Amino acid sequence: MLTLMRFPVRNDDVPTLRGWIRSSSIRAGLAQRAKIVLLSAEGMGTTAVAERVGVSRPTVILWRDRYQQGGVDALVDLPRPGRRSDTDEAGIIARTLEAPPDSLGVTHWSSRLLARGMGVSNVTVAKVWRKYGLQPWRTETFKFSTDPELDAKIRDVVGLYLNPPDNAVVVCVDEKSQVQALDRTAPILPLRPGLPERHTHDYVRHGTTTLFAALNVGTGQVVDACHERHRHQEFLAFLRQVARAYPKVPLHVVCDNYATHKHPAVTAWLAQHPRIQLHFTPTSGSWLNLVEVFFGIITRQAIRRGTFTSVKDLIAAIGAFIDNWNERCQPFVWTKTADEILPHAKPRKRTSFTRHYKPGCFGKHWGLRARRDLEQEPQTGKRALPATRRQPNTPDQARIQVVTPADASAMQITAPPSPQEAASRPTRSPTATSGQAVPWKKMESAFAITSAADLVAS
Repeated sequence: MLTLMRFPVRNDDVPTLRGWIRSSSIRAGLAQRAKIVLLSAEGMGTTAVAERVGVSRPTVILWRDRYQQGGVDALVDLPRPGRRSDTDEAGIIARTLEAPPDSLGVTHWSSRLLARGMGVSNVTVAKVWRKYGLQPWRTETFKFSTDPELDAKIRDVVGLYLNPPDNAVVVCVDEKSQVQALDRTAPILPLRPGLPERHTHDYVRHGTTTLFAALNVGTGQVVDACHERHRHQEFLAFLRQVARAYPKVPLHVVCDNYATHKHPAVTAWLAQHPRIQLHFTPTSGSWLNLVEVFFGIITRQAIRRGTFTSVKDLIAAIGAFIDNWNERCQPFVWTKTADEILPHAKPRKRTSFTRHYKPGCFGKHWGLRARRDLEQEPQTGKRALPATRRQPNTPDQARIQVVTPADASAMQITAPPSPQEAASRPTRSPTATSGQAVPWKKMESAFAITSAADLVAS
């Protein structure tokens, strides 16, 4: 009796292949190949699989062999030859990284503005942006602490999170000021299938309150109080409340550098209660305070979408949320050590500003094209890339550096070495002086884009 050998399929590939078969958005060819592999894995023969899927026997054999050679990735179509794109991707990227002309009166490029200036379609510009991850419409912010005791404070606070003292309680304290009691001018329209909850844009403001909260790092429970103001008197009253909640144990309080936390009256009270010790986060470092995470949660889940006819209703809603929170809470787990945080918390001098991109952007393929054109037309000086060396007028402007024919001649660009030669060659500086031969791999960094963000990136 003839026994068929079961076709071997990797266990971790099975969920992927089954997902391809069930997917309604994947190409039919990929789903068909996945079905061939899975049916073969069930022990079906070549003829049976071909009849079941509706293909020929050579097709079944082809995709089974391809899977054995390269796994799931081998089932995807290989790149096919075609006409090389004549899109000047380098030029589009270079113009994108430059600030728009003052005559346009805009702060950043749009795809249509850039396309009009370069004589291409906005679809082409959008494709290049998407290919290389350029998003001129996006902006982000950053801020570094200027606290001269940054290192010591970060190590102090993080040390309390990761290694709290024995038989002691660590709480994170802060105030959320100006919490508004807002009442909508029309009833809220409830959630419906296909429609989110909706409320009017205008509102009636009935007043504000300040929420004081102390988050227990070990348990996640919160001690809270609401006051009309947030002066040192209210902060001192809240400290007394926290001290009563955790009696007869050393109490370590993490708080920020707000002036009321360092008021002489507060300092005098702490001197009379040595079991309570304040630990301050660095200037502009409130993100170290875990109670800020709790403030974000209560804002999203209880305050922002609430409707309150008075401050009393607002305080009642806050109290109800915190009471329920304390019944179901879990501690927030801090995972980063101080040594991991410090390099990202302050600017530092960089030894290199090169930002490498995916192959085909400013790497091997582009470099070979530039080298080919330089060799073919050394007299005319024509090049595949714009021979510009733009220095930024301001730190916020980006720059692109491109190797010119003169640079290439001075650097004596050599042909790409074989893998064996490259492995045996000693490493050389990419900033070689005239007369030194530079390995071709070193030229890849010459076609790299740098931006002002690199100056502060960590």
